[in-house]
Amino acid sequence: MYSSNTSQTQYGNILRLLPSGTSPLLLPANTHKQLIVIDFEYANANTPGLEFANHFTEWCYNYHDEKVPWLCNTSFYPTPEEQDRFVRAYVRHRPQFNAMTPQLGPQDGAAAGKEKEQEKQKRPAGPTSSISNFMLDARGPPESAATTAKQDAEYQANEDAQVRSLLRETHMWRLANTAQWVAWGIVQAKVPGLPSAPSSAAIPLSETPDEMTPTGDHVISDPLDAEAKQLQDDIKDKRPDPNEEDDEQAEEEFDYLAYARDRAMFFWGDALSLGLVDEKDLPEDVKSSVKRVEN
Repeated sequence: MYSSNTSQTQYGNILRLLPSGTSPLLLPANTHKQLIVIDFEYANANTPGLEFANHFTEWCYNYHDEKVPWLCNTSFYPTPEEQDRFVRAYVRHRPQFNAMTPQLGPQDGAAAGKEKEQEKQKRPAGPTSSISNFMLDARGPPESAATTAKQDAEYQANEDAQVRSLLRETHMWRLANTAQWVAWGIVQAKVPGLPSAPSSAAIPLSETPDEMTPTGDHVISDPLDAEAKQLQDDIKDKRPDPNEEDDEQAEEEFDYLAYARDRAMFFWGDALSLGLVDEKDLPEDVKSSVKRVEN
């Protein structure tokens, strides 16, 4: 049971280009290219617990806040009922009832059979009851209703056990997930006295070696090159490069260092709840700022 990184589905990572009247993007074959998903560098095949932890923690942020977009407000963390509902939907998902993704599939039949068998062992079979059990003209032995009820009860118990297990896993992985984003905030921040790392966002899209002639002239081989340049500008507006100097604006649009500091308090809260550290060992200023989620 693995998931692709949930940060991909964050609303800020889905951009839409607004093509002009003569843009190739307006052609029927290209309209789907108006939607662009970014931040693939954070995608991976992770454990469900890590993915749920990342998703639930994102509830605590309002990146549109004009004053503190970096603040982690733990009061917004999903309630136990909301967590249960989300994880239970995952457990109940039955991929065999969904449409197949075109041109994607297992490499060979043996691998497919093994993967299917493993999935069958991890997920309970769906409820066996159907509408026929409730029809007046249903035919069957008198004990069939009792048998179905027993099977449904076993299924429910299995489902409940899986949900509890995944929620425990989520709590444990939340610490690692938070540590990852603390490190990310520090790397993104502009810290006085430390050298700035080169940013990939500063590399022009059309200046790769295979797109330049021997004389140094640019060759536009892609009819969507203008839209690609627009996409680069859109990404730059959404996620400004912290390493770029801006004489007119002394402060960064997003305070990555404040984000890292604040998220670190969430880290210490989970470290305390998991018993990894003792509260008496923490400095006083950290104790007073620790962020806790009790559910």
